[in-house]
Amino acid sequence: MKYAVCTLAIALAVVTGCERNVAHQRQVLAARAEDIRLTLSLSTTALAAGQDVHVIATAVNNTRRPLEITASTSALVIVRLWRQTPSGWTQVREYPETALQVLHPWTLAPGEQREFEWTLTVEPNWPPNEPLRMTAELNGHPARSAPVALRVTAATK
Repeated sequence: MKYAVCTLAIALAVVTGCERNVAHQRQVLAARAEDIRLTLSLSTTALAAGQDVHVIATAVNNTRRPLEITASTSALVIVRLWRQTPSGWTQVREYPETALQVLHPWTLAPGEQREFEWTLTVEPNWPPNEPLRMTAELNGHPARSAPVALRVTAATK
């Protein structure tokens, strides 16, 4: 019976097709821990120098208890841009670029969701024509990081 349902679902998907709403297409990836789910979405992953990209990081408390997040700066979420090198991933940029160096704990209530939004402009020093990765992490919890792959095209003269 399970096989018949799966076969029917696949057949319907093939016959009806899948259409994407390109205007609202975002790449979203999530990092999960037992207690928190962190997602990162970008308005687009094909970028050019000078272009704005809308970035949203969302943290959700998956538990039935409040979670205290101890941030090492006033930035509650840190967004990083990485490039791949022969020795691994190397950080190119970090946002926010400056943040007060103060202990800034914050709490997510049970089931609470909190969004952090930025509009970043693709800077000339973002490496063009190579695989890049953007990550968002809860400040003080680098293991809770959601990555998104992206690519910057070279400027044409």
